[in-house]
Parts: sequence; structure tokens; C-alpha cells
Amino acid sequence: MRNKSIIGFGAILFLLVVLLVSAAISYVTIYDPADLSASGWINGTNDTIDFRFNWTGGPIALANCTLYIDDDNYGNESNVLENVTTTILANKTLDNGTHTWYVNCSNNNGSMSSSENIIGIDNLAPISSTDAPSEWKSVSSIIVNFTSDNDDLSPITNYSCQGVGCTPTAANSQTINSEGNNTVKYFSGDDARNNETPIKTAYVLLDTSNPTMNLSNPIDSYTYLDQNNFNFTFNVTDAYSNTLDCDLIINGVLNETNSTVQNDTKTEFVNKFLADGNYNWNISCEDLAGNNNTSETKSFTVDVTPDKPVIFTPINLTSDTRINIYGYVNRSGLNTNVTVYAQQEASQYINSTLTTETSSKTGTATINESQIAGNGFFYINKEGSLPAGFGVGNFTEFSNHQPPNWERYEIIDTTEFADRYQINITPSLREDINTSDSVSAYNQSKPTGWFNVSVPLFSGNNTIQVDAKRLENYGPVSDSFNTFSDITAPTINLSLVTNYTINNAKINFSISDDYVLNVSTVVANISGTIYNSTNVSCSGTATQQECSLNANLTNSYHNITVSINDVIGNSNTSEKKQFLVNSQTPIVSLELLADNYEEDDNNNITLSFNVTDIFDQSLNCSIYINTILNNTNETVQNGTSTGVQLDNLTDGEYNWDVSCENDLGLTNTSETRTFTISNTPEKAGIWLYESLIDTNIANIIGVIGKNNTLVNATIEQGELIPYNNYTTSTQDSELNLITTTLKQQASQGEYCVYVNKTLNESFIPGRWIEFVNHNKSNAYFERYNITNRTNDWGEGENAFYTRVCMQENLTATVPTTTSISVYDTNYPKGWFNITLSLREGENNITLEGSRLGLIGQDSDLITIFYDNSAPTINLSTIPGNLTTNTPTITFVLEDDYNVSLPTLLLNISNSTNSTMHVWDQETAHNISSWEMGANISCSGNRYLQTCSLTQSLSDDTYNLSFTINDTINHQITDNKAIIIAATISGSSEINDTGATTDNRFMLNVSWTNTTSEQYFDHYELAVGTETYPNNGYDNEETWFAVGNNVSYEITNLTLVPGEMYYVHLKSVNTFGVNST
Repeated sequence: MRNKSIIGFGAILFLLVVLLVSAAISYVTIYDPADLSASGWINGTNDTIDFRFNWTGGPIALANCTLYIDDDNYGNESNVLENVTTTILANKTLDNGTHTWYVNCSNNNGSMSSSENIIGIDNLAPISSTDAPSEWKSVSSIIVNFTSDNDDLSPITNYSCQGVGCTPTAANSQTINSEGNNTVKYFSGDDARNNETPIKTAYVLLDTSNPTMNLSNPIDSYTYLDQNNFNFTFNVTDAYSNTLDCDLIINGVLNETNSTVQNDTKTEFVNKFLADGNYNWNISCEDLAGNNNTSETKSFTVDVTPDKPVIFTPINLTSDTRINIYGYVNRSGLNTNVTVYAQQEASQYINSTLTTETSSKTGTATINESQIAGNGFFYINKEGSLPAGFGVGNFTEFSNHQPPNWERYEIIDTTEFADRYQINITPSLREDINTSDSVSAYNQSKPTGWFNVSVPLFSGNNTIQVDAKRLENYGPVSDSFNTFSDITAPTINLSLVTNYTINNAKINFSISDDYVLNVSTVVANISGTIYNSTNVSCSGTATQQECSLNANLTNSYHNITVSINDVIGNSNTSEKKQFLVNSQTPIVSLELLADNYEEDDNNNITLSFNVTDIFDQSLNCSIYINTILNNTNETVQNGTSTGVQLDNLTDGEYNWDVSCENDLGLTNTSETRTFTISNTPEKAGIWLYESLIDTNIANIIGVIGKNNTLVNATIEQGELIPYNNYTTSTQDSELNLITTTLKQQASQGEYCVYVNKTLNESFIPGRWIEFVNHNKSNAYFERYNITNRTNDWGEGENAFYTRVCMQENLTATVPTTTSISVYDTNYPKGWFNITLSLREGENNITLEGSRLGLIGQDSDLITIFYDNSAPTINLSTIPGNLTTNTPTITFVLEDDYNVSLPTLLLNISNSTNSTMHVWDQETAHNISSWEMGANISCSGNRYLQTCSLTQSLSDDTYNLSFTINDTINHQITDNKAIIIAATISGSSEINDTGATTDNRFMLNVSWTNTTSEQYFDHYELAVGTETYPNNGYDNEETWFAVGNNVSYEITNLTLVPGEMYYVHLKSVNTFGVNST
């Protein structure tokens, strides 16, 4: 501890000695290092920071002094003279931050430490920043702030100033209020004299003035008749921004933007293609500071689109392949390109484009006197000399002359009168004129926009249209008109002339022309007989006529030709066409199969037929199955047997016939026959199987109704994958005879029946009889083996019968006239015996027959349980040790099929006795000689039974032997040993050591052990103010174990003087049973 000493006896002797050679140290004074700021910070290192001090204690004293920084030795100085300021440099690195330092000086007379000072070391220069904007600002004044990063060392000061040559002074902000580029300088420094270098510079750009724009092109309020592509030209000036962002706005909509427009420089938005219309435009510009301005708005009009062309219609019908189209497009003084289209359906001719003529007006005048059409002159008012432009060779146009009668008239002579001028023209007037009309003179015979275009024509109707284009602008399309070019002869179509099935045939044909037919010229020639327009009936349009004639013709081949002209005189004669007249139908005869044929062993059959016809060598025949077309053969030979193969027929009854048609379309159909296909296996009938087996092999006997059938058994078990077993084909059985029983009824249990003796040769011993009333679906279906027969049995009427006796007794009664069948085998057709390999447990089985690729219906589901496991006995619920003499013994029986409770047997035995216990409802055991105990009751299901019984048992060790079977007699035996320990034998007696005690906190207790308990475990004690079992017998100490000792010291008691206390003792066995 600084400035504190513990002085003992030895120390006093030491001081007395020291005082002889050195003065005592009174105090140590430390001084701030040079350059330490007022806030206590300095920049430097251990080599530059001077830690100064002196000490006081005597006139010639010496001391050893040590520099401590943060209580760590940072260097020392020996033999330091008293009252001499001395410097110590730190001998270790000094980190940035605040530190505590002092100096301790000592000599033989003692030691003394200076007070502590705090010094801050900061060798990091601060870094400044500014929020001065980097872009132009449209404000008149802005405050720029300066900040520095905080290094958590010495205090930092921000320095700033305005102007290129200014010197920054302490200031955290500068207010800029001069427009233009303002220079700001700034840096930061801290109290440790760390200054940021070099001085930083920022530029603040202020601009509040708007740019101005001057628009030069297009010209304001000007109409452009010859231009529709424009360059919009302007100039923009701004006080400070070298580049500006300018927008071209046309009719209020932004058209284009240029963000790099140069200040005070001509700028263009180029190639603006504009449609006809009126336009307003202006320029909006924004400088770098965001100052924006919009120019004045100028307007102009674009009108370059030509008018709708006017056509002077040529003839509607021509035999030429080209015509001239002439007309005009009214666009005064300006040339226009004209295109003429001749179109026919999707095709069109496009004539070469030409430029319209140009015509200039040379003068105007007023009509002086009305004139009628046909005159070759007119008069105009005289107002001095002849009006300009009305000289010979020029052309006049009247205001009331409109197309198609519009015409310019050439001036061929002029005559001056006193009050008017006579103008002679050619040709003569085509319309009347009057004094309300005006007349104009031109230097050309055709008006501006006149055109005359030659266009080729399609053969037939041509739709003519004209369009005009100027500067890529199309005007309205002209009205259309039609010109028909007729250069082809009529056509004759004999495709409707065919073969006929009647002798009085109506013969049809058609004629057509691309313009108009001359129907009166039609002539038909049939095998030399002429039919003219009086015999031929035609109807239709001018271009298309359907014609017919009636001719009475023999069954034979005939020829026909037809000729026709059109109205222009084009003529045509058809090619000769041959046709046949035949009114007799073919004859169709069926050959195979015979009617009502039945097929049950194949699904492919062949049918055959024969057809004859008087003309055709081959015919078109179709076979119909159940009225549906099955097959067609177009080349069936006349008078030849023809076969048709039908494959993969499904079961059912089929009707079939054949219809044949000759080349004339005469049809005949055969008779209809029937055949039956019956190949599909019937639903498998299962007769015999065992539902519970103890081997994995099972046999199933049944019948499926068809021979040569493959039986497939599908076996399913829970979520296991189903699997299949296959057997060979089913067995066949041949029917020998069907008849009925006679004479009398044969009752169930008898073995002889009676039949007509004329049939006795069929009832041969060794054959088998089947009775119709023995239901095949029932288990008692059976065939009976014939053992013998007795002909002429009995006397009288019995002599007409044969008695047939069988090896087996009848399982059902056979009434008189019961139908019976005789077979060569003991099993019916389709009988099977299938052997299956089963999984252990419940197997769900279905059978399915297949033959000839046909699958029969699944059988009813049967279940066969393969039981290969004995039941189980779960004795875990029976405890090994029981503390009651009437225990309830509970156990669980389980089996995968069925627990057979009647076989349940439990033998409870000890060394001297045994009792037998069986199910309380039924038992399979002979219990007459057994000593029987309580019956066992069980509850549950066939798979799991929980059983119990309650039996009185004295304390002893017992063996429980259990036996149980399942239904198939798998047996299991299990045993369980139990101990009954319900009481404790013997007793213990506490030795009473005195009726009083003078110790309130402790009692010594001892007792005598006379117990003979086999399973004794320990003693327990209790202390109370009442005797057991009265309340309070344990109110001082409740029962607590004391092991198997016969004495115990009870401590921590709080006995009440004058109170009677009782100590109680009991013994406890290993099963928790207490003595009394």
C-alpha cells in the first residue's frame, strides 16, 4: 500500500542506523510531461514522453526512483538528488488511451510515492467528412456541416472556411449563399495536437436561375404542303450549366429527350415524320441544378396527303386484255404518284406508278351570257382588255362542269365586242352554262393531278381502284368499278352423266360461261339421237345453267356429246362420254356358316358367300355383323365363292348378312343368318375347400364351365404383394345322352332310377349320371357312377323300363321326369382341382378362368387360414410375490386364428396340494377325477382373451402351470412360480427399562426377537402419547426403519415433562407386510 508502512522493533533499529548517513524522504512531486494539453492528452511514444518529478528529504540526499504506469514498473532512475527535477522515459510501449502514473522514491531511510496523475496518449489523427452536395443545387443558401470520426481518444475540433485562399478556423459548419462554384476547405484536429493532413476541399454548386430557349424551326403558323419530315431546331442558354436535359413536346405529349444538350449551342430533334394535321410544339429544359423552363409554343400545319382520286369510267365489257384508266387527283400545283389496281379475287395487277400532270391557272372571268350545250363559243364580261390567260392555245374550265362530264375546252379564237369578248372553243359545250358560273383559263388541257394509266386485265370480272401517294402518305382510295374481259368459250360439264339403273333415264349435265350463255344453242347427241334446246331443259343464271333431258334407253353401253355457244359467239363441244344403263340387281347367296351355328372352342371363324351379276366381273360387297359394317371387298369376283375371316370375336350371338353393289349402284342383300360365340370362361364355382389348415398346401375343387381353361388363383394377405398360382387346363367331359327319368320318384338316399329301356345302351356301367335338379352351385352337386343296369325290369308295365343303379346314394330326391345326362367322366366340363401354396395366416383367394385370351369373372372370395403357430400365454401380469391370501390371477391368451378356451387348463400346486382350474363356460377336459378350484373367466375376441380367477391360497410358494390349444390344436404350456406372503409369523417384545426418564431428547429402546418369519426384512419404531392404533400413537415420531437391530437410541425428541409416551415396534417382511 502506497504511503503506508508497518514499523516493528527491527525497523526502528534500522531507522536509527540510517539516520546517521541519509535524510528521510518527505514527499515526491510529479510534473506533467511537456506538450500535455489542458485536457490531459499528448501524442508521443515511450521514447518522447518525459515523465518528470523531484523529491524532498535532506540537503544532500540520494534516492532510487521508479516510474509506475497503471501500477506496472515502466523504468527507474538511481541516485536521484533531492530537489532536482528528473525525467524518466518509459521502457515499454505506451498504448493509445488514458493511463494512471506515479513515481516512487526510496532510500535507506524509507520510501515515498507521489500522488497519481492521469495522462491520455493519442497518436491517431482524426478523419473529417462533410455533407456538402456533390451536384448543383437550386437554392439561394445552404449550410454545409463538417464531422469527424470518433476514435474514443482526445477531443476533436472541426476547422473550416470559404474561399480559394482561406485558412480554416474552428467551425462545424459554413453557410454558402453565393451562386456559382463555391470552394470550401476543412480538416479536423484533436487535443493531442494530431491534425488531419492535407487540408480537404469541397465545392458547393448553387444555381437559382432558369434556362431560356429560342425556337427556330419549324416555322410558326406555317402550312407545309410539300414536307412531312421535320427537324425541330432550338437554342438553350443557362448561367452555369454546360449541359442541360431538354424535352421535345408535340401537341402536349413528350416526343423525345436529350440529356446532353450543350449550353448556348444550336440543337435539333431530327427526322420527325408527321401525318397531316395541326401541330403545337415547345421545348422544356432543365439545368444541372434542377431549374427548368418551358419555351414559347409554336404551331404549324402539315397537309401533304392527296385527295381521293376521281376515275372516268371505261366500258363495262370488253374483249381486250388491257384498258386505260384516266382521271385526276385534286392537289393544285403539286405532283402526285398514282397506282391503278385491277383485282380478281386474291390476285391483282399493279400498274407502274406515274406522276400526275401539272397545270397552272392563267386567269378568271365572268360568264356574260348563258349558252346551251352544243354551242362552240361563250361570252365573258369586258372589263378592259382581254383577261390574261384567255389567249388562243390555252384551255377553259367552267365551275359547273363536274365529272364525269367535266371537260376543258381549247381556245381556238377570240373576238372583241363593245361590251364583251366571244371565246371560240373546241370541242362544243357538253353542258349548259349561265351567268352564275365562273370560267378559268389554264395552260394545260388537263388539270393538275390528271392521270391516264394503262392496266392489264384478268380474264373475267376485274375490280378497278386507284390510290394516290405523296411523301409516303396515301390518300383515300378511289371509288371502284368493274370491267369484264370475256376471252374464253363456254364450258360443258358431263360429270353428272353416270351409269343408270332405270331404262327411262334422266340425263343431267351443266354448262357455264364467264359472262353470259346463249342457251338456245345447246345440242345433245346420245348414240346418234339428237336432242336440241326444245328437248333439253336448262335453268340457272346467265353464267351457269343446269340442264337435263329424258331418254328411253336399253340395258347397254351408250355415248353422249354436248355443244353450246355464249352471247359473244365463243363455242364449245364436249368430249364423247360413255355410260351404262342396267336395271337388273345382283344375286347374293350365303354359303358358310350354317344358320344357328355355335362355336365354343375358337374365337376365329370364316364366313363365305357367292354373288352373280349380268354385266360386272367384280362387285363391291360388304358383310354386316349385327347390322354393323364389318368388312368391305370392292373386287369380289362374279360367280365365285368368297370367304371372310372374322378374328378375335367376343362371346355373344351374331347376325350376319352380305350386301353387294354393282358398278351402277344396284344393291341386293342376302338372307340373314345367326351364329353364336361362347368362349369366355364362366364364373368359377368353388365346391370344396378347407377354411382352416395346418399346412401351407391347400386344394380347391370347383367348376368353371369350359374345357381347356387355365385357372388362375390370386392370393392376397394384408399389405403383402398378391401372388398367383396356376393349374393346368380344366378337364373336359363328353355328353352321351340327355333323357328323363320314368316310372317313379327316387328318394334321397336311394341309389336306383328308371329310364326308357330303349336307351339302355347309353347307360353303360362305368359312365356317370348327372341330374338337372342337383344344383351345381351347391356343395351336394355330384355325378353318380353307374354300377349296373337291369333291362326288362319287373313284370307288366315294368317291362318297358330299365333300372339303372349307381354306386353312390342320392344326395337329393329325383322326381319323375327329371332330366338326366350321361357323361363319360365323373366330373363336369370345366372341373378343376387347384393346389395352392399359402402364406401363414389369413389368405384371401379369388379364382379366375382364362382361355383364348378371354378372362372370366372372378369367383366369390374365399378365405383359408394357414395356422402354423401355437397360441401364446402372457404371464407378465402375474406378480411373483403376493401379499393377499385371495389373490386374483390375471393372464392373457393370444392366437393368430382362434384361442380355444374349452382347452384352457390351470394347475395351481404347492408341496402338499394341487387344484385344477378350467374355463367357467365350457371345458374339453375330463374333470371327474380332479380336485377343482375356482373357474376361470375370460373376455375378449377370438384372437385375444384376458382371463382371471380368484383362489384362496395360504402363505406358501406355488407353481402355476398353464395349458391352452388353438382351434387346430396347436398347444402351448407355460409355468409361473409365485410366493404368497400375507402375514408375518412370530412376535417381538420391547424391554421396558423404566416408567420414567429424565432425558427429554433421547430414549434407549431394546426388544426381544421371537419372530420366525422366513422373509423378515427389518424393524420399524414409532413414538406417541397414545397406544396403537389410536390417534396420537405416532405424534412424536412416525414409523421409521431401524434395520434388524434389537436396540436403538431414539434422538432429537422433544418430550414434555409429566407426559406419558408409548414406544411401538413392528417387523416388516420383504414384501412390505407388517406384523401386528
